[in-house]
Amino acid sequence: MGYLLDQLDEYGLRLILALQDREYDTSDPTDRLLLTFMAMQDEHYANDIALKAKDSIAYRKAQGKTVGMPPFGSVRAAHPYPLARLLFCAQCERNARKQDNPRLRARLSGVDQYGKLRYRHAEGVRCGCRNRSVYKHVIEDDFKRLTIISGQAQANTVTSASSFGGGGAGEDVATFSGQIGDTLNLLAYGGKWYITGAVSYTHLTLPTIYSV
Repeated sequence: MGYLLDQLDEYGLRLILALQDREYDTSDPTDRLLLTFMAMQDEHYANDIALKAKDSIAYRKAQGKTVGMPPFGSVRAAHPYPLARLLFCAQCERNARKQDNPRLRARLSGVDQYGKLRYRHAEGVRCGCRNRSVYKHVIEDDFKRLTIISGQAQANTVTSASSFGGGGAGEDVATFSGQIGDTLNLLAYGGKWYITGAVSYTHLTLPTIYSV
């Protein structure tokens, strides 16, 4: 502002700044003082914001966080709660169906409790459930898939620790036909393995394929 006022004086010019509430005339000593003071305040504000921004960038870099747009081809870390906001509380779901009111459904979110990752019931919702959070791995262990492919021309067998799909006695073994490429597709759910697809296999007691 000081340089501008000096230039106006040098060339004999008069500048009137018309603002919404008042006008500032550079030929008036009081207005010149006010303009100079306002310019100093604006400069101080700009310098303060720039300093805070530099400190914030330095802090994020020290933590290994990306500043601005990540470089092309970079891969961000996976979200620690991939099922957050996708799952609903089972008790809320039962209440919603019983009362025919979908608004009663409450989504699960993620929370870190003393270093232990858990899925948590929505806050402020009372549905009658006692356990309002569950360990992350308990939920995410469901829906894991396993594909077993035979690399030998033999009638290899696959044995489940309990039984496939929670079936009865004798339903814990699946036998390949004896060809290379025989395949068995399994899906984990509720602590059990379910057969969801296969190529050339024979179940010892139940020849059908389980699905969930």
